Amino acid sequence: MAQSADGWLWLGSTVGLYRFDGVRFRRFEPLPGETAPARPVTALTALRDGDLLIGYHYGGLSRLHQGHLIHYPGTVDAQPVGAVLSATVDTGGVLWAATGSGLLRLEQGRWRNAGKALGLPPGRLSNLVLDQYGQLWMAAGDQLLVLTPGAARLRTVLRGYITTNLGASPDGRLWLDTHARLVPVPPQHRGPDLPRPAWLAQAEGQESGLFDRDGNYWALGCPGLCRSDGVGRGPSVARASLARPDSRLEPSPQAASLGANILFEDRDGNLWVGSQSGVERWRHNRLAPARLQGGERYFSLARDGAGQVLTLTRPNGGLWRLARDGRS
Repeated sequence: MAQSADGWLWLGSTVGLYRFDGVRFRRFEPLPGETAPARPVTALTALRDGDLLIGYHYGGLSRLHQGHLIHYPGTVDAQPVGAVLSATVDTGGVLWAATGSGLLRLEQGRWRNAGKALGLPPGRLSNLVLDQYGQLWMAAGDQLLVLTPGAARLRTVLRGYITTNLGASPDGRLWLDTHARLVPVPPQHRGPDLPRPAWLAQAEGQESGLFDRDGNYWALGCPGLCRSDGVGRGPSVARASLARPDSRLEPSPQAASLGANILFEDRDGNLWVGSQSGVERWRHNRLAPARLQGGERYFSLARDGAGQVLTLTRPNGGLWRLARDGRS
């Protein structure tokens, strides 16, 4: 899942690409004369310029630019491009993709294997993330590496962790999630700390867990959906991501039976949970309970001359003025 700068919410599935119009998901239809590959979507990245990168399970990468689909080459060094697991564009406009063929970089319209020249170790490659400092992060095997602006080679930052997803808390700190553990990433930038920008928060969904805008950490598979309050506002210490959550939300029986596999928070603060059976949305409750003395059974409501709400309660006969936050 991803949300582009124009507000569209995008969902990549085994049967193609969908977008949410605020009411329902509709299959994306390309403009006349353009075609969308009939392949399962394995990667979606919303870019800060409003474009959307679309990666496919059976190889290939497309870019949605102002409604038009641009397809990139399906081969590298005469070999098919493998499944695209992650993709992004750096601050210099260079397109990168983590694929079954390794780390690819687009040069003059052609894919080049960039891993060897950058010192990338062998192993599974995933989680390409461009942070607010222009640093390009990626996970390979049990290592987390970073390419800083202007650097010629990657630098290993963490070892011994198999990364499930890489995400940022609202204050801008980067965290590595192994599904079992949540590990803070030592900062590599110079200068002042910057908070997580909106384009980074809505760039892509997370497979294991994510930080919401309030710094709470939501995790899948605990079972159900668990929330640990204030982790993103606390100290930079490693912790078990599923240990002693503060609350647990059970998805619908249909979704829970198949297990959830993606989490995403949109720009309005809605939390989306995707599973093999469909998508569920969790929203903030807009109702605040009015705190009265208790024992009330019937209520008469009116608005006074100042626009405030009054309620007469029975059988105890109390008259209350109600504030918007529930105070009375």
